[in-house]
Amino acid sequence: MSEIHHNHNVVKDGELSITEVMRLSYNFLTSHYGLFLKLSSIPILLWVWIGIISDFLYLEIGFENQIGVLRAFLSAAFALVWYRHFLMGTEYASYKELYKTMRASGFLGMDAFFKACLRFVIITFALIVPALIISIATMIFQASNGVELTDQFVTSIVSNSVFLVFLLLSPVIIRLSFLSAARALGRKTVDFKMIWNKTKGYTWTIWHLIFRAFLPLSIITFLFRNSAENIVRQANVDVYVADILVELPTAFLTFVMLAIVVAANASAFKYLFGAREKKRD
Repeated sequence: MSEIHHNHNVVKDGELSITEVMRLSYNFLTSHYGLFLKLSSIPILLWVWIGIISDFLYLEIGFENQIGVLRAFLSAAFALVWYRHFLMGTEYASYKELYKTMRASGFLGMDAFFKACLRFVIITFALIVPALIISIATMIFQASNGVELTDQFVTSIVSNSVFLVFLLLSPVIIRLSFLSAARALGRKTVDFKMIWNKTKGYTWTIWHLIFRAFLPLSIITFLFRNSAENIVRQANVDVYVADILVELPTAFLTFVMLAIVVAANASAFKYLFGAREKKRD
């Protein structure tokens, strides 16, 4: 198990201390920085490579693709491995061990695949349907006031509506995110009902915790990316070189943010569900 994990008390007066959890999350990253680089290097390089391939396909044949989905898979894989590292120890912190656990637990079978697809469809509808209703209502209101509904304006309305719905539903989404963590740890007995019951009364504590972990680094990443894009655009840098200059540090900052968020989320998971203190037989 990770030594630093047991040297910090994240519970004060019987409650989860957000300040202590954040201190632990950053200390855990700096104390295991070498392993962080090892685990994140390949996903980061693939992140950049996906961006280069995407630009190539668009510039050469006009093919547009959703690289966000592929990058989401890379981020999820790293997050699950870092989760295992935080709660189970260094010997479990590898993609090979994650695959072995998921396979042995039956989470990579067809039944689990269809259930995952069903959850994805349900979550997508929960986000898209309210967002569409808000978007349509906003467009009708704007049109009735004589505002021209250009493509750019409509895209902005839809994006803002999706963000608003996601923000409103984020407390629920964060609570249910523990299911993915349980799967990564091989916890077969943890289901939606158990998660819902265990997290009852802790919704805003967990939300505040993840918000504190996510917001600072996400703002830094956003500001850096915008600044870097402006610089390479003004310097008239080759598009593929620009991809490397912008995407490589952006990906690095993104995975640093993931490591902090995962450690914070894992601390809450251990507080609510417990964690193994000795090696699995």
